[in-house]
Order: sequence, then C-alpha cells, then structure tokens
Amino acid sequence: MPPSLEPMNSDPLQHRPNRRFEFTRREFWRGARAAWVIFMGILVIALVLTAVAESGYPWGPPLSMITLYLLFGIPVGGIIAGLAVLAGAPVAWALGRMLSAIDRILIHIVAFSALGAFTGIAVMALVTLPSAGYGIDVLGQPFAVAVMGACAVSVGGGWAWTVWQAGKEMFPAR
Repeated sequence: MPPSLEPMNSDPLQHRPNRRFEFTRREFWRGARAAWVIFMGILVIALVLTAVAESGYPWGPPLSMITLYLLFGIPVGGIIAGLAVLAGAPVAWALGRMLSAIDRILIHIVAFSALGAFTGIAVMALVTLPSAGYGIDVLGQPFAVAVMGACAVSVGGGWAWTVWQAGKEMFPAR
C-alpha cells in the first residue's frame, strides 16, 4: 500500500509517535467531505428557519417559502461550499502539517475553527462583492456572522470527524 494511503499511525508505538495528528491524503479529504456535509446540514436548518421567519404576507405560507429557499439555497450553497472547500484545502493541509506534532486537541479544534470562520468571512465578502457598490454592508449583517459560525463549526467538526475515524482505523474494535 502506498504511504499516502496507509492508515494513520498504524503502529502507534513505532510510527512517528510525535506526529499523532499527521493525516494521510485520504484522511484529509474525508475530513474535508465531513466539513462540507456538516455545513450543508447547518445550511438546510438555516434556510428552513429563515423561510419560516420570512413567510407570510406578501410572500406566502411557510411551506412555499421553505420549498423556494431549499430549491435555491441547497444547490447554490452546495456549489459555493464545495468551491470554498477546494480553495481552502491547501491552507487546511498546511495548517494540519504545522500542527501535526501538537497533541492538544483543543489547539487543533480552535485553529481549524478559526480557519473555518476566516473562510466563511472570505466567501461572504466574495459572494457579496457586487452589492458593495450599492453601499450595502453585508459583512455587518447577522447573516454573515451566521455563515462565519457555520463555517467554523463545519471545519472544526470535519477535523474532529477525521480524528475519530482515524482512531477507529488505528484501534479497531475486537
């Protein structure tokens, strides 16, 4: 098996014990997919709640607003989130390599959550750039803060999912 595909720390006593959180490419992309799935779950909840809050006269009943928001929000949000994952992957890989020798899980979660928050703000700035010419401060809106929070939770959650899955592979239940 090529080195990039072997399980993380297959022999925990001899295989780079000072690099407990050094992930393989497969583990890294598993975490990236997990972050995307977590974000999409948060997005669906946010879209439903927003649709319910926005429903009523003149827009229509809650069910029609939920349908409209989900039909538009899931594909657009999914594509934008996927592009953000791909664009942020090199930074996340470098961050993971820099932190691989640090055993404190809290440091990893805070660092990856901060990366997610920064990514959320960067994406919001890029997506809303066309409206900046109209004097609309989108980044000062509660929605931007919600996206930043969702990205922070997603990226930190993706890292935690990767660690959990790698641990299950390293120490399978007997």
